[in-house]
Order: sequence, then C-alpha cells, then structure tokens
Amino acid sequence: MPFHAFITFLIDAAKGAVPIWIAQSMEMNSTGMILCSLMAIAGHNWPIFLNFRGGKGVATSLGIMMVLMKRQLLLWFILVIIFFSLIRNFSFSMGLGFILIPLSSWMMQE
Repeated sequence: MPFHAFITFLIDAAKGAVPIWIAQSMEMNSTGMILCSLMAIAGHNWPIFLNFRGGKGVATSLGIMMVLMKRQLLLWFILVIIFFSLIRNFSFSMGLGFILIPLSSWMMQE
C-alpha cells in the first residue's frame, strides 16, 4: 500500500474511532454510540463540502469496529479474504463481510 493511501486510511478510520472513544469517555449508552457511528459514516459518505459525494465509508466503519467490535473485526478480515479468493471482487467481498457482522455478533452472543 503506498504511503499516501495508508495515511488516508488512517485518517478515515480515525473519523470513526475518535467519536466512539469520546462517546465511551462520556459513558454514553449504546444508542448514543450507534448514533455517533451512523453520523460518522454519513459524514464520510455524504460530506457537505464535497457536494454530498464522498467515500464508501469502509475505513470509517473499520475504525468504529476497531473500538467496539474487535473480535468481529478479525472475523471480518478473514471473511473478506475468503470471499475475495472466491469471487475476486474486493468491494463486493467487503460488503459481504459487513452484511455478516450482525450474524457473527449474534453467534458470539455479543
């Protein structure tokens, strides 16, 4: 991964992680953290300064998962690698991984 892409990934992931860390430090309930997460992703996907044309929200979602769902993040990486090896489409593989996160949370009883 080129250096600039790595820095961009870190900044985008921080867009998701920092609001959750702040919400946790304020002892916000899970509903508040979910709203913070959704607002961070929405702000990344539809920024007002770029005429509502932003990214896909993947790195921001990964930042949120790094703080809230460490075990599911590991499972997500494994699923993406498996799906990518089967279908050779990285965006679709990431999407499938995200779709299966609620199922994995339920299976892990979290």
